[in-house]
Amino acid sequence: MKKRSDDPEDRAALRDRVIGLGERSFRKNYYPQLRQNLASLERFRTLLDHSTDLILLVALPQQTIVDANAAVQQYLALEREALVGATLAEVGLGAAASLLEGLSQTGAPDQSGELRLDLSGCGERMLELTLRTAQLEGQRYAVAVGRDVTRRHRAECEVRKLSEVVEQSPAAVVVTDAAGCIEYVNRRFTEMTGYTAEEVSGKRLAAFEAEHAAPVLDATLWTETADDCWHGEFLNRSRNGERYWEHQRISPIRDPEGRIAHFVAVKEDITHRKQAAQKIEHLALHDSLTDLPNRAFFQQRLEEWLHRARTGEAAGALFFLDLDDFKDVNDSLGHHAGDAVLQGTARRLRQCVRDRDFIARLGGDEFAVIAPEVHTPEAACELVERILAGLLAPHRLEEMDVSVGVSIGIALFPTDGSAAAELLRNADLALYRAKGEGNGRYCFYRADMDAEVLRQRLIARELRRAAERRELRLNYQPIVDLRSGRLTGLEALLRWHHAERGSVPPAYFVPIAEQTRLIVPIGDWVLHEVCRQIGEWDAMGLPPVPVAVNLSAVQFRHADLPRAVSEALEAGGVAARRIHLEITESVAMHNSEEVFDTLTALRARGLEISLDDFGTGYSSLSHLNRLPIDRLKIDRSFLRDVHQNEGQAMVDAIVALARVLGKQVIAEGIENAVQLDYLRTLGPMDGQGHFFSRPLPAEACAAVLARGALPQ
Repeated sequence: MKKRSDDPEDRAALRDRVIGLGERSFRKNYYPQLRQNLASLERFRTLLDHSTDLILLVALPQQTIVDANAAVQQYLALEREALVGATLAEVGLGAAASLLEGLSQTGAPDQSGELRLDLSGCGERMLELTLRTAQLEGQRYAVAVGRDVTRRHRAECEVRKLSEVVEQSPAAVVVTDAAGCIEYVNRRFTEMTGYTAEEVSGKRLAAFEAEHAAPVLDATLWTETADDCWHGEFLNRSRNGERYWEHQRISPIRDPEGRIAHFVAVKEDITHRKQAAQKIEHLALHDSLTDLPNRAFFQQRLEEWLHRARTGEAAGALFFLDLDDFKDVNDSLGHHAGDAVLQGTARRLRQCVRDRDFIARLGGDEFAVIAPEVHTPEAACELVERILAGLLAPHRLEEMDVSVGVSIGIALFPTDGSAAAELLRNADLALYRAKGEGNGRYCFYRADMDAEVLRQRLIARELRRAAERRELRLNYQPIVDLRSGRLTGLEALLRWHHAERGSVPPAYFVPIAEQTRLIVPIGDWVLHEVCRQIGEWDAMGLPPVPVAVNLSAVQFRHADLPRAVSEALEAGGVAARRIHLEITESVAMHNSEEVFDTLTALRARGLEISLDDFGTGYSSLSHLNRLPIDRLKIDRSFLRDVHQNEGQAMVDAIVALARVLGKQVIAEGIENAVQLDYLRTLGPMDGQGHFFSRPLPAEACAAVLARGALPQ
C-alpha cells in the first residue's frame, strides 16, 4: 500500500481528483433525473398557478398554510410570502376550521361545504371548499380546493325568490312549451280554475278555458305572441261551472338563439273589477233614488231611436211626465215622503209600460218614456191612459194616503221632430199645455203651440217682475144685503196694470201664475196688502167690514198657508174675523182629508170660509155637510137663466140646500134688476155684481165705507 503523502499540494490534488470523480458520477447517474424532476415540478407549479380554483396545502393540526397557488393570492389579495406559514384564520379563512375539525373527527378522506366569507374590500363572498387529507414524510396535510360560488349562490337566491313570488302571486301563472302544452302552473291557477297541476300537466292551455274563449286563445297563442305578446279579456268558466271575468296575457320566452322555447301566460281574475266598473257605469247612467236611467242615458237612447227613425226603421212616441203639486208633498210631509212618492212613481211606471219601452227620470219630479213602435196617436193614447190610471192612485205613506197627479206631454217621432233637441222641446211644450188644462191631463204636441206657449212664458217672466215694479193692484167689489142695500163686506180682486200693455185681464194672467206657482208669492202679497189696507181704513175711523180674499188651488194646497195667513194678520194688526177666505168647490173636492185639515186649522185661527162657484164642482151632500165652511156663493152662471124655470129651479135648490145646512148665501154676478128681484123672493141673502158696483180702487172704497151703503 502506498504511503499517504504529507505534502499539502499532493493532498489538494488528491481531493480534486476525488471530487471530480463524484461530480462526473452524479452528472452521469442523477443529474438527468433531477433535471426531469425539477421540470415536472415547474410544470406542476405552472398548472397550479393557472388554475382558477383556489388550492392550498395546509399542515395539520396547526392549520398553517404550507403552500398556495396564484388564485389564492389573487382571491385574498396577499403575496405568497404572507400566506406561507400563516394560519387559515390569519388570512381570513377561519370559517374553514369547522370543516378541518370535521375531517379530523370523522376520519373521512375528504370533507366539503360552503363558507360565507367577509373579505375586506370584497364584501361578503361564498366559497365552495373541498378538503382531502394527505400524508407526506410523516406529516399530515390537508389539500384544500376552493371555488368562488358567490354569483351562483346569488342566482340561486334570485331563482328561489322568483319562484316564491310566482307561487305567491295573486295572478295565475302558466308556463307551456313551444307547442302550448302546460309544463308549470302556480298555486293561484288551481285556486282560480279548480284544476290541479297534475290534471293540466302536458295538456294544452286552451283545453281548460271556456268554450267561447278557447278558439280565440288557440288562434292567438301561437301567432300573435310569436312577435309580441297577446292580451285580452273574456268571460271564463272554472271547473265547477262558476263564471268569472279573466284578463290573460301570453308572452313568448326565447332561448339564446332567439327561438321560442316556452310561453308564459298570466291570468288575472278581474270579476270584482268588472263588477265595480259595471256598477260605476250603472251609477253614471242611472238615477240613485229610483234606479231608473238618468237624463244622460235617456239622451243617448233617444239619439239611437231617432237615428233609426231617420233611416225609416223605427217610429214611436216620447212622453214627458211631470208630477202635479209634488212640491206640496215635500213642503208638507218632508223630503223623505217626496222621495217615497218618486220611488213609488218609478215602480208604477215600470208596471204600466211595455217591456220594450224606455223609462227615465230626468230630474226632480220629471220623468220620460220612449215608446217605440207607436205609429198613431190612438196607440199613444192607449198607452198614456194606462200610465195615468197607474199613477193617479194615492201613495200609501206611513198609514196616510198621499195623492199626486201627473201631467203628460206627447210628441211623436219622427213627425214631431227628427232631432233630439227638437223632439224634447215639442214634448215639453205639450206638457206645458197639459198642465195648463188642469191636473191629470195629457196633451199632444201641435205646431200652433209654439207661439201660444212662448206668449205664456213671456207673460210669466213679466209677471215675476210685476210685484217689484208695483204693477199689481187690488180693487174691492162691495157685497150688500139684497133687501136693505146695506154694505156687508168687500171682495179683494187682483188687477195687473202693465206699464206697456195696460190693464191685463185676470183671466189671462191668473192661470199662468198658477201654472208657474207664482200665485203662491202673489197670494202672500195679496193677504199682506189686504191686511195693510184694513189697518189704514181703521186708522181713518171707517166702519169695519170683512174683506173676502180668494185662494187659488195651488195656494190652498201650499203647506204654509195657515202660517202665511197668521203672519199677514199679525203684520197688519188685523183681527181674524175681518178676513173671509174663499175657495172654489173644485178645490174643496180635491183630497178631502187635506182640505178638511187645512180648513179646520184656518177656522181655529178665527177666519171664516166661503165656498165659491158653488154648484159647479159636483160635491156630495155628505162631504159638503162635513166641511167647516160658513157660506155658499152661488156661481154667476146660474143667475143668467133665472128668467127661465130651469134656471130658477137650480137657484132654488142651492138656496134650500144652504138653509138646510145652516150656511149663509151670497149670490155673485148680479147684472140686472130681474135677477135682483128674483133673489129677494128667496129670503135674506147677500149679493154682489155690476148692478151694484164694479170693483173699486181702495181710495173710492173709503167713501162707500163711510156711507155704509152704495148710492141708489
